[in-house]
Amino acid sequence: MPRTRASTSTIYVPHKASRAEQRAARAGFAEARRQARLAGTPTKHRAEVAVDPELRPTYPPSGRPGPASARGGKLNLPAHR
Repeated sequence: MPRTRASTSTIYVPHKASRAEQRAARAGFAEARRQARLAGTPTKHRAEVAVDPELRPTYPPSGRPGPASARGGKLNLPAHR
């Protein structure tokens, strides 16, 4: 005589998530990852970073740009540089 099997309710049966549910889950995981990453970094204070404009460098570290540079903008380097 065959035994009757126990049936499970649908709450315990795994189902494949739809594309929208997968996308929402990925977005949620990404947001949680971002918040976890930001939680470890100290907050930045803009008031402390702002320095006197007189003390800021006039030109970038690479030098004065454009035709007014020391080489007059006439330096022809290969394209890969």
